[in-house]
Amino acid sequence: MTRTIPLVAVGSVIALLSVAAPRASAQDAAASPEQARELFVQGVQASQEDRWADAVELFRRSRAILERPSAVFNTAVALSRIGRVVEALEDCERYLELADESDRSEAERYGQARLLLEELQTRVATLTLTVEPADAELEIDGRPREGTGAERSVRLDPGEHAVELRAHGFELHRFEVTLAPGARQTRAVELQRPGTAPPPASPFDEDDGATPTDGGGGGGGDLGTLGLVGIIVGGVGVGAGVVALGTGVASQSTYDDLGARCPGDVCPADAEGDISSGESLAVASTVMLGLSVVGIGVGVALLIVDLTSGGGDEAQAVRVVPSEGGAALRVAF
Repeated sequence: MTRTIPLVAVGSVIALLSVAAPRASAQDAAASPEQARELFVQGVQASQEDRWADAVELFRRSRAILERPSAVFNTAVALSRIGRVVEALEDCERYLELADESDRSEAERYGQARLLLEELQTRVATLTLTVEPADAELEIDGRPREGTGAERSVRLDPGEHAVELRAHGFELHRFEVTLAPGARQTRAVELQRPGTAPPPASPFDEDDGATPTDGGGGGGGDLGTLGLVGIIVGGVGVGAGVVALGTGVASQSTYDDLGARCPGDVCPADAEGDISSGESLAVASTVMLGLSVVGIGVGVALLIVDLTSGGGDEAQAVRVVPSEGGAALRVAF
C-alpha cells in the first residue's frame, strides 16, 4: 500500500530528482495560462505514477508558457529522481531566485527547496582538468563545454562520462571517467602533436574530503549506515549474552553451594546473604539473556536490510514526489 502525505505535515525533505529540459514547441509558446496549469497537473500525475521523464517534460512545457516557482521546484524534484543531479541543482537554484521567502504561501516550499539544494550539492561530482594547450576545446558526453584556460572544473552527474579535448595542430585526446556521488577528481591532460610519443598517463587524484551520498547507488553488497548500526547493535547483543552466561554460571554455583549447606531445604541463618545473591544473579542472567536475543535479532535484521537495499533510489521506502502544492512525501508499506 502507498500513501501520499503532504510535506506540510512532515516538515522536512529528503533526497529527490533530475532530467533534460525539452524545447518548447510553437504551440506551447502561444498557449494560455490555463494550458500551463493543465500541463502542470499532468506533470504531477506523471510523477505520482513514477513516470519521471514524462513529468519533467510536462513541467518544462508548463514553464515555457508561464514560469511559476511551483513548476520550477517540481522540475527540480523530478530531475533529481532520475539522476540528472546537475540540472536538478540548477532548477533548485532558479526556484530560490524566483520565490519570495516572505510570501506565506511559499514559505513551506522555500524551506523544502533549501534542504533539497543542500542534498543535491552533496551528490554533484566535480571533474577538474589541467589542460595543455590552454585553448583546447572540451567536450563531455558529446556536449561542448564553454570556457578556456589551463584549469577547468566541471560539475557532473555521478556515473560514467566520455571526455574529449581537441586543439588545432594537436591530436584528439579522449578518455572515460567514472565519478561517485560527491566525488572530486583531477587529471592532467597534455595534447600531443602528430608523430610525437605520448607522456605517461597521470592517475586520477580523488579528494578524500568529498562526501558521497546514496542518491543512486547500485544493488547491495556495500555496508551503509544501517549495516554499521546493525553490527554495533548485534555486538552489544553478543556482549549481553556473554554477561548472561557469566551471571548464570555464578548463580548456579551459588545454588549448588546452598544445596550442600541446606539439607532438606533448611538453611542456617548465615546463608540468607547467599540466597539473596543467588536470586539476584539469576534475575540478572535472565534479563541479560533477553537483551542478548533482542540485540542480536535487531542487528541481523538491520544488516540484512542494508545489504539487500544497497542504498539505491528504488529501495527507499520514503521519498519525495511532486504535488500540486509543490511536493509530497510518499511512504510505501
